[in-house]
Amino acid sequence: MKKKVITIGVLMMSGLAFSQVGIGIRAPHKSALLELKADAGEYRGVLIPRIPLKDLTDKSLINKGDVETSLLVFNTTENSVVTSGFYYWKGKEWVRLVNNQDVIDNIDNFPRNKVLGVKGDDLVLEDTKGGKVNTPIKDLNIITTIKEGANGIYTYTNEAGVAQVIDVTGSVINNITEILKDEQVVNEIYTNVANNGKAATPADTSIKIDNGGKAVLNPMQVSVAEKGITPNKIAPGAIGTFLITAKNGDVQWVSATDDSIKEILSLNQAITLLKDNGNGTLTYYNEACFDKDGKFIEGSVGESFDSNTLRIESTKDGKYLFFDGRSKDIPVATIDVKQTVVENITEILKENTVKEEIYNTVAAQGKKATGVDAVDIVGGDKAEVYYTIEGDNRSNGKRGKSRPTAITIDGIACGAIANPQISTKSNQ
Repeated sequence: MKKKVITIGVLMMSGLAFSQVGIGIRAPHKSALLELKADAGEYRGVLIPRIPLKDLTDKSLINKGDVETSLLVFNTTENSVVTSGFYYWKGKEWVRLVNNQDVIDNIDNFPRNKVLGVKGDDLVLEDTKGGKVNTPIKDLNIITTIKEGANGIYTYTNEAGVAQVIDVTGSVINNITEILKDEQVVNEIYTNVANNGKAATPADTSIKIDNGGKAVLNPMQVSVAEKGITPNKIAPGAIGTFLITAKNGDVQWVSATDDSIKEILSLNQAITLLKDNGNGTLTYYNEACFDKDGKFIEGSVGESFDSNTLRIESTKDGKYLFFDGRSKDIPVATIDVKQTVVENITEILKENTVKEEIYNTVAAQGKKATGVDAVDIVGGDKAEVYYTIEGDNRSNGKRGKSRPTAITIDGIACGAIANPQISTKSNQ
């Protein structure tokens, strides 16, 4: 009986001894069936069996073809099917263990996207290996909407049906001060305002205007006011002289004893007429239109001048065409309204803050109105958008006036200052 117990015990201990194998270590880790250990100074590795495989399905050289899944070998054959390296058996074929260089060498052989497009109602994705994925477009749609309301307000609704209001106009109004701190914005506003500047033109040849093509924000004419040229504004001549236009066209002070004065006194006074037609046009009749008694000759034809102011027409595509008295069919300027802010500028300009900021911005870019010796400019440091006006400047609330003794003989053109323009006393 004792012999049987000892025998059974020995057999059980041998079973325990062979349940784990340790090489170079007495107690293998409990999680390992086999553990190999190499001590310092005696480091060694594990040599995997080296087998010359013929192809990926060849197992004839191993255990007469009876190969278990996960068997690991090192192939030594180099051909078009297999290369040297580690392979493991996956039931039907050998699978190579890939390293970094294998990936680099075969990167071009990996499938990648070749076609992405819409065919019929499907979105089609095709790779370089011929693989295709078809997805119905209706399954990809994420429904979102954005609707434009009044006064620059938009409503955005996401795919969950949650609506959010975007107030473009309100954002501009609330942030106009910060917006106008941006130099690019200021330059853009100034450029747009300046580009739409209107001409300051002389009503007659008694006023000279330099570079007045886009000098003011509204079309205007500069002229000498009725009875605006007073004696103290004319540079005086010598005592006993008269101011005349000589035969050669020069304006001169001459003595009353000169032949030219005697000739003038022997002639009848010339009469002219400038008639306002009431429709923005004027007709000028010279002395040939009057008889010797100074009465107008009916049927006389004068010279007409068009002084119509700005005319604006809008088109269906949101454009505004600007015409002045000189242009009937071809606009002198066109504004194309495209942006929301521009489309709602009226709403924006209801805010006093916006008005003040834009006014200050434009005014800060104003140019000084300057005059020649014949004109004083009062308060004209920033009276204009960009041009210099010589003469009576009434744009932007500023006023120009002639200086005392400022109108010289050279400044008076032949026949330019009619009798009504020269008063008998100072009208400054």
